[in-house]
Amino acid sequence: MKYLHLMILSIFLNFSCQKNNKNLHLNLTEEEIPLGEKLTETPIKTKDDLSVIRTAIRGSSLIAQNQHPEHDLLTIFDINTLQLKGKILRQGKKHNSAELFEMSDNQVGLFDKDRKKIGVFRVNENRSLNKIDEKYSKDLKTCPIDCGDSFIYTRYSRNDKGQRWKEIVKLPKDNGEAKVIYDFPDFKYKPTKEYYCLYKVNKDAQRIAIAYTGHRRIDIIDFKGNLIRKITVSPDAQLEGENKDSKKPQNRIIEYSDLRANSKYIITKYSGGAVFNRNTKAKELFEVYDWDGNPIKRFKTNNSFLRFRILPSAEDSIKLLGILAWDYSLATFVVLKARV
Repeated sequence: MKYLHLMILSIFLNFSCQKNNKNLHLNLTEEEIPLGEKLTETPIKTKDDLSVIRTAIRGSSLIAQNQHPEHDLLTIFDINTLQLKGKILRQGKKHNSAELFEMSDNQVGLFDKDRKKIGVFRVNENRSLNKIDEKYSKDLKTCPIDCGDSFIYTRYSRNDKGQRWKEIVKLPKDNGEAKVIYDFPDFKYKPTKEYYCLYKVNKDAQRIAIAYTGHRRIDIIDFKGNLIRKITVSPDAQLEGENKDSKKPQNRIIEYSDLRANSKYIITKYSGGAVFNRNTKAKELFEVYDWDGNPIKRFKTNNSFLRFRILPSAEDSIKLLGILAWDYSLATFVVLKARV
């Protein structure tokens, strides 16, 4: 009888583990990380302050893009010293729709969303860029992520009721047929009319991490669209500007505003205040996970950032590059010692 009870208990525990394997409700303690070293030169500062900066890392080069209604400026830094190595000015009003992204084989792409074209550039050892190819696809709707033999991007579709539906699509580079691999969740409460997702890819692990704006939720899926882990986040502390008495997500202004990843970690940022409010000094929270969805750490900064990205660093640390929200300058700071 004793062994029978142990067997029943074992079956129950196994079932409970399997049931909760894909769902994780997260509570993390947090620590404050001070702002670190600033770059010696800001990529660009415009009179009307309309610039939007994107960054890419290829080899030993950090490439910063600043868009303006009349030109694109690509500024190239040495990734180790963060010293300015060169500038490339692309004149012409049509360039203002191009979006910088990383590609395989030490290349970067500039995605023109109006003409559905990708200009492919190689990053040279002297920190310059040479255009080597141009790709066109009418299927590309948003700036893609290079996954080796294919691109992954998001697009909108409409269901039978005429409602817009969002999905992640995989498009082979050989101009094969685009294939939907994942449909976005239909959230009960929508804080904005059109929420969108932030996503990054781990080519080696064949996984995609997705964070949804307006919702404290992260999905990790494989390249076939199978759900690996769903994470719902419950912060331990209220952020400045958040309505702590609100029970409905659409009345809460906190939301994910950036997502980055490397081969080991997924790092998300969410803000207490409007995402692009340059005058806010509200503290922002960052969360770190591994690619299995296990939580590593939560930390906060005393500054507001438009975007950030992960820089190469030692095995036991993660180094981030942040773009300050109020003056578009770039700053670097070491954010944590990863637990391994």
